Amino acid sequence: MKRFLSILVAIFFLITMVVSAEEKEVPLFTIACFSDLHIDYGIQFWDTPIRKTTIEAVDFVRDELGGADLVMVGGDITSQNDKNATWTNDAINKVRDCVHNTVSQASKDGKVLYVTGNHDSQASVAAGGSFWSGDYEKYMKGELGTYDAAFYREGSKYEELLCYRYNIRGLEFIGINTPSIADGSSVTYLSQIEWVADELSKIGKDKTVIILCHYPVSSLTDPTAGKDATVSRMREVLEEYPNIIYCYGHVHGSDERYAWRETSELVEVRKSGGITCHMGSMAYYMNQFHDDWLTVDEPQIVQLMMISFYEDHIEFQMYNTGEKSAVEGVYQLKPFTVERNMDDQITSGAPFVPVTIIAAVVVAGVAVVVALKSRDKKENS
Repeated sequence: MKRFLSILVAIFFLITMVVSAEEKEVPLFTIACFSDLHIDYGIQFWDTPIRKTTIEAVDFVRDELGGADLVMVGGDITSQNDKNATWTNDAINKVRDCVHNTVSQASKDGKVLYVTGNHDSQASVAAGGSFWSGDYEKYMKGELGTYDAAFYREGSKYEELLCYRYNIRGLEFIGINTPSIADGSSVTYLSQIEWVADELSKIGKDKTVIILCHYPVSSLTDPTAGKDATVSRMREVLEEYPNIIYCYGHVHGSDERYAWRETSELVEVRKSGGITCHMGSMAYYMNQFHDDWLTVDEPQIVQLMMISFYEDHIEFQMYNTGEKSAVEGVYQLKPFTVERNMDDQITSGAPFVPVTIIAAVVVAGVAVVVALKSRDKKENS
């Protein structure tokens, strides 16, 4: 009997130690951000047409971070910078399926939001077809259903999906697509920004809104109104609504500007309280590890941004992954925290039970069964 009680006491302390180790606050909601995959250079004809470094970054989110509640992909998924690497419609469809099947593995239940960038139209044009800025909407609707609101450009050669809006567990998400352009120029129409402003007026200033756009605010350009007018209007919107988190990609020409900088340098808190943050890139170039333009070669460092919402704050964490990410020192980036009351905004998801607690309970149960059988055997002998 004493031995049995000793086993129970040991099990009790084991579970207590595990629970104490798991007392770290669990986020209410998490977002994993990927951007600028730039599938090109003949990669589109691989059996699995996506770089290994992108797959490894997804595996990192899923296996090391436990997955995210939502994945956001910030555009320039495809391109045609290599004029010798042609595209076909079959290759385009295969790439899109492969990308979604890959990045959705970083989401706990397959939810992914996409926007297009300035290079995404090039593959379709190179294949002799037409580009539609909503080419990824079938993947979004498959898990998230119909948009809560959407803005289409009418009267064009083919109807463009310029913007969309979803409410996901109490958080508002607005995606701003890049219209169809063949020359790779950065285009965002003023009408898109006005639509965003109109949706924000319906949502109000108290709710958190995540805006997903390929371009940083400083690169927004309406070809008719001009860059200055477009940038100025978006800045006005950001100043008017203090709970916006504006997430962008596009900038990845030198990882010295990013991989050596702390997360706090990649997240800007504006005077209004609104936030802009860089999403990282799966295709850095012109750096000490890759001193040329993008090629078929694997980047030595890629980056992804994780955004975690807690009851009283939002945490931004840029992660470096890739072959050189394990180098000591500046590669281990620190999180950046912004105080924000989120508890009354996010609806609960599936209950989170840490694997270690489950394992401890299983071990405890097995130990009890073994102890009881051992006691019964002695009593019957």
